Amino acid sequence: MNGKISRIDIKSFLSMLSQDGLSCEVKIFVGNDTGVIHLIKGHPADANYLEWSGTRALLELLALDKTDVEVDRLGGDIVARNRFSMDVLLLEAAKIQDEASTKIQLQADDLGLPDDEDFQEPMNNSQPQNGENMITSSRIQELLKYLKNEAGDGLLGADIFSSADGQSLGGINGGNAKACALFSQITTSLIQTMTVGGFAKIKDYYMLNLKNNTTIFVIILDQVEISIAINNQKTKLGLMLNLVIPGLLKLAKSP
Repeated sequence: MNGKISRIDIKSFLSMLSQDGLSCEVKIFVGNDTGVIHLIKGHPADANYLEWSGTRALLELLALDKTDVEVDRLGGDIVARNRFSMDVLLLEAAKIQDEASTKIQLQADDLGLPDDEDFQEPMNNSQPQNGENMITSSRIQELLKYLKNEAGDGLLGADIFSSADGQSLGGINGGNAKACALFSQITTSLIQTMTVGGFAKIKDYYMLNLKNNTTIFVIILDQVEISIAINNQKTKLGLMLNLVIPGLLKLAKSP
Protein backbone atom coordinates (compact mmCIF):
# COMPACT_ATOMS: atom_id res chain seq x y z
CA MET A 1 0.00 0.00 0.00
CA ASN A 2 1.61 3.23 -1.20
CA GLY A 3 0.44 6.75 -1.98
CA LYS A 4 -1.41 9.67 -0.43
CA ILE A 5 -4.92 9.40 1.01
CA SER A 6 -7.03 12.46 1.85
CA ARG A 7 -9.28 13.03 4.84
CA ILE A 8 -9.17 9.58 6.37
CA ASP A 9 -9.99 8.60 9.93
CA ILE A 10 -6.52 8.11 11.33
CA LYS A 11 -7.53 5.65 14.07
CA SER A 12 -9.39 3.30 11.75
CA PHE A 13 -6.68 3.50 9.12
CA LEU A 14 -3.81 2.70 11.48
CA SER A 15 -5.83 -0.04 13.15
CA MET A 16 -6.33 -1.65 9.73
CA LEU A 17 -2.60 -1.44 8.92
CA SER A 18 -1.76 -2.91 12.32
CA GLN A 19 -4.22 -5.81 11.96
CA ASP A 20 -2.79 -6.58 8.51
CA GLY A 21 0.68 -6.83 10.05
CA LEU A 22 2.21 -4.35 7.61
CA SER A 23 5.65 -2.77 7.85
CA CYS A 24 5.55 0.77 6.50
CA GLU A 25 6.08 4.45 7.14
CA VAL A 26 2.94 6.55 7.58
CA LYS A 27 3.20 10.31 7.17
CA ILE A 28 0.38 12.29 8.77
CA PHE A 29 -0.15 15.86 7.60
CA VAL A 30 -1.43 18.32 10.21
CA GLY A 31 -1.59 21.81 8.75
CA ASN A 32 1.98 22.85 8.05
CA ASP A 33 3.36 20.07 10.26
CA THR A 34 4.02 16.42 9.48
CA GLY A 35 4.05 13.46 11.84
CA VAL A 36 5.60 10.10 11.02
CA ILE A 37 4.67 6.67 12.38
CA HIS A 38 6.77 3.57 11.75
CA LEU A 39 4.96 0.23 11.76
CA ILE A 40 6.97 -3.00 11.97
CA LYS A 41 4.81 -6.05 11.22
CA GLY A 42 1.81 -4.09 12.45
CA HIS A 43 3.40 -2.92 15.69
CA PRO A 44 3.66 0.88 16.19
CA ALA A 45 7.39 0.86 16.81
CA ASP A 46 8.13 4.58 16.78
CA ALA A 47 6.81 8.00 15.85
CA ASN A 48 7.89 11.62 15.57
CA TYR A 49 5.62 14.66 15.74
CA LEU A 50 6.54 18.23 16.69
CA GLU A 51 8.74 17.96 19.81
CA TRP A 52 7.50 14.46 20.70
CA SER A 53 8.83 11.03 19.82
CA GLY A 54 7.98 7.43 20.68
CA THR A 55 4.79 6.80 22.67
CA ARG A 56 4.02 10.47 23.28
CA ALA A 57 4.10 11.22 19.56
CA LEU A 58 1.92 8.18 18.81
CA LEU A 59 -0.74 9.26 21.30
CA GLU A 60 -0.70 12.82 20.00
CA LEU A 61 -1.15 11.63 16.40
CA LEU A 62 -3.80 9.02 17.25
CA ALA A 63 -5.83 11.70 19.02
CA LEU A 64 -6.33 13.48 15.69
CA ASP A 65 -9.51 13.19 13.64
CA LYS A 66 -9.65 12.94 9.85
CA THR A 67 -6.46 14.03 8.13
CA ASP A 68 -4.30 13.40 5.06
CA VAL A 69 -1.83 10.52 5.17
CA GLU A 70 0.82 9.09 2.93
CA VAL A 71 2.08 5.52 3.12
CA ASP A 72 5.55 4.55 2.01
CA ARG A 73 8.04 1.74 2.40
CA LEU A 74 9.88 1.42 5.67
CA GLY A 75 13.45 2.56 5.13
CA GLY A 76 16.60 2.17 7.20
CA ASP A 77 16.98 0.86 10.73
CA ILE A 78 14.10 1.81 13.03
CA VAL A 79 14.62 2.08 16.78
CA ALA A 80 11.53 0.76 18.58
CA ARG A 81 10.82 3.41 21.21
CA ASN A 82 7.25 2.29 21.94
CA ARG A 83 6.31 -1.00 23.57
CA PHE A 84 2.54 -0.55 23.80
CA SER A 85 0.23 -2.30 21.37
CA MET A 86 -1.94 -0.44 18.87
CA ASP A 87 -5.08 -1.46 20.79
CA VAL A 88 -3.80 0.06 24.04
CA LEU A 89 -2.75 3.26 22.27
CA LEU A 90 -6.11 3.60 20.51
CA LEU A 91 -8.00 3.21 23.79
CA GLU A 92 -5.77 5.79 25.47
CA ALA A 93 -6.17 8.21 22.54
CA ALA A 94 -9.96 7.82 22.61
CA LYS A 95 -9.97 8.61 26.32
CA ILE A 96 -7.92 11.74 25.68
CA GLN A 97 -10.44 12.92 23.09
CA ASP A 98 -13.36 12.37 25.45
CA GLU A 99 -11.70 14.33 28.24
CA ALA A 100 -10.70 17.27 26.04
CA SER A 101 -13.41 18.07 23.51
CA THR A 102 -12.02 21.43 22.40
CA LYS A 103 -8.25 21.21 22.77
CA ILE A 104 -6.09 18.17 23.48
CA GLN A 105 -3.21 18.92 25.80
CA LEU A 106 -1.28 15.70 26.00
CA GLN A 107 1.27 15.05 28.71
CA ALA A 108 2.55 11.46 28.93
CA ASP A 109 3.13 11.81 32.68
CA ASP A 110 -0.56 12.60 33.19
CA LEU A 111 -1.36 9.22 31.64
CA GLY A 112 0.97 7.42 34.00
CA LEU A 113 3.18 6.35 31.11
CA PRO A 114 6.94 6.01 31.70
CA ASP A 115 9.36 8.13 29.68
CA ASP A 116 10.50 6.51 26.44
CA GLU A 117 14.06 6.14 27.70
CA ASP A 118 12.78 4.19 30.70
CA PHE A 119 10.86 1.58 28.70
CA GLN A 120 13.49 -1.11 29.17
CA GLU A 121 12.92 -1.10 32.92
CA PRO A 122 9.83 -2.58 34.65
CA MET A 123 7.55 -0.22 36.52
CA ASN A 124 8.02 -1.80 39.91
CA ASN A 125 8.30 1.29 42.08
CA SER A 126 5.69 3.90 41.19
CA GLN A 127 6.41 7.49 42.16
CA PRO A 128 4.16 10.56 42.31
CA GLN A 129 3.88 12.51 39.05
CA ASN A 130 2.69 16.05 38.46
CA GLY A 131 1.58 16.39 42.07
CA GLU A 132 -0.82 13.42 41.91
CA ASN A 133 -0.95 10.90 44.70
CA MET A 134 0.69 8.01 42.85
CA ILE A 135 0.71 4.80 44.87
CA THR A 136 4.01 3.74 46.45
CA SER A 137 5.53 0.28 46.87
CA SER A 138 4.92 0.34 50.62
CA ARG A 139 1.26 1.26 50.11
CA ILE A 140 0.90 -1.59 47.58
CA GLN A 141 2.13 -4.04 50.21
CA GLU A 142 -0.26 -2.54 52.80
CA LEU A 143 -3.22 -3.00 50.46
CA LEU A 144 -2.32 -6.60 49.63
CA LYS A 145 -1.84 -7.41 53.31
CA TYR A 146 -5.21 -5.84 54.11
CA LEU A 147 -6.94 -8.00 51.49
CA LYS A 148 -5.30 -11.18 52.80
CA ASN A 149 -6.49 -10.41 56.32
CA GLU A 150 -10.00 -9.13 55.56
CA ALA A 151 -11.31 -10.95 52.47
CA GLY A 152 -11.41 -14.36 54.12
CA ASP A 153 -10.86 -17.87 52.81
CA GLY A 154 -12.71 -17.09 49.59
CA LEU A 155 -9.99 -14.76 48.28
CA LEU A 156 -8.74 -16.35 45.05
CA GLY A 157 -6.29 -13.65 44.02
CA ALA A 158 -5.70 -9.93 43.63
CA ASP A 159 -3.59 -7.64 41.47
CA ILE A 160 -2.62 -3.99 41.62
CA PHE A 161 -1.75 -2.59 38.21
CA SER A 162 -1.16 0.63 36.31
CA SER A 163 -4.28 2.13 34.74
CA ALA A 164 -2.27 3.42 31.77
CA ASP A 165 -0.75 0.20 30.47
CA GLY A 166 -2.04 -2.63 32.70
CA GLN A 167 1.39 -3.51 34.03
CA SER A 168 1.26 -5.45 37.30
CA LEU A 169 2.70 -3.69 40.35
CA GLY A 170 2.02 -6.50 42.83
CA GLY A 171 -0.36 -9.35 43.51
CA ILE A 172 -1.64 -12.20 45.66
CA ASN A 173 -1.31 -15.84 44.59
CA GLY A 174 1.31 -15.15 41.96
CA GLY A 175 -0.47 -12.33 40.15
CA ASN A 176 -1.77 -12.51 36.60
CA ALA A 177 -0.07 -10.23 34.06
CA LYS A 178 -2.55 -11.07 31.27
CA ALA A 179 -5.53 -10.35 33.51
CA CYS A 180 -4.03 -6.99 34.51
CA ALA A 181 -3.64 -5.92 30.88
CA LEU A 182 -7.17 -7.15 30.07
CA PHE A 183 -8.86 -5.38 32.99
CA SER A 184 -7.00 -2.16 32.19
CA GLN A 185 -8.47 -2.25 28.66
CA ILE A 186 -11.95 -3.22 29.94
CA THR A 187 -11.94 -0.28 32.35
CA THR A 188 -10.89 2.17 29.64
CA SER A 189 -13.51 0.84 27.25
CA LEU A 190 -16.21 0.87 29.94
CA ILE A 191 -15.46 4.47 30.93
CA GLN A 192 -15.52 5.51 27.28
CA THR A 193 -18.84 3.71 26.67
CA MET A 194 -20.45 5.27 29.74
CA THR A 195 -19.31 8.71 28.62
CA VAL A 196 -20.60 8.30 25.07
CA GLY A 197 -23.88 6.90 26.40
CA GLY A 198 -24.40 9.92 28.64
CA PHE A 199 -24.22 7.98 31.90
CA ALA A 200 -22.67 9.20 35.14
CA LYS A 201 -19.03 8.29 35.78
CA ILE A 202 -18.11 5.07 37.59
CA LYS A 203 -17.58 6.05 41.21
CA ASP A 204 -15.08 3.64 42.77
CA TYR A 205 -15.41 0.13 41.31
CA TYR A 206 -17.33 -2.26 39.09
CA MET A 207 -18.14 -5.95 39.59
CA LEU A 208 -18.23 -9.04 37.35
CA ASN A 209 -20.25 -12.06 38.46
CA LEU A 210 -19.00 -15.25 36.78
CA LYS A 211 -20.70 -18.63 36.44
CA ASN A 212 -18.20 -20.64 38.50
CA ASN A 213 -19.10 -19.00 41.83
CA THR A 214 -16.43 -16.36 41.18
CA THR A 215 -16.95 -12.63 41.57
CA ILE A 216 -14.38 -10.10 40.41
CA PHE A 217 -14.18 -6.54 41.70
CA VAL A 218 -12.12 -3.89 39.90
CA ILE A 219 -11.31 -0.89 42.07
CA ILE A 220 -10.51 2.32 40.16
CA LEU A 221 -8.06 4.74 41.78
CA ASP A 222 -6.24 7.78 40.38
CA GLN A 223 -3.46 6.02 38.46
CA VAL A 224 -3.82 2.37 39.44
CA GLU A 225 -6.54 -0.26 39.61
CA ILE A 226 -7.02 -3.24 41.91
CA SER A 227 -8.66 -6.44 40.72
CA ILE A 228 -9.95 -8.85 43.38
CA ALA A 229 -11.28 -12.35 42.67
CA ILE A 230 -13.29 -14.21 45.31
CA ASN A 231 -15.23 -17.44 45.63
CA ASN A 232 -18.64 -15.95 46.49
CA GLN A 233 -19.67 -19.12 48.33
CA LYS A 234 -16.85 -18.70 50.84
CA THR A 235 -16.60 -14.91 51.03
CA LYS A 236 -20.02 -13.26 50.97
CA LEU A 237 -20.72 -10.26 48.76
CA GLY A 238 -22.09 -8.32 51.73
CA LEU A 239 -18.74 -8.57 53.47
CA MET A 240 -16.93 -7.29 50.38
CA LEU A 241 -19.36 -4.48 49.57
CA ASN A 242 -19.96 -3.19 53.10
CA LEU A 243 -16.62 -3.75 54.81
CA VAL A 244 -13.68 -4.91 52.69
CA ILE A 245 -13.97 -2.56 49.71
CA PRO A 246 -14.80 0.59 51.76
CA GLY A 247 -11.84 -0.21 54.03
CA LEU A 248 -9.58 -0.79 51.02
CA LEU A 249 -10.59 2.55 49.46
CA LYS A 250 -9.99 4.36 52.74
CA LEU A 251 -6.53 2.83 53.04
CA ALA A 252 -5.64 3.55 49.41
CA LYS A 253 -6.65 7.21 49.67
CA SER A 254 -5.12 7.86 53.09
CA PRO A 255 -1.99 10.08 53.29
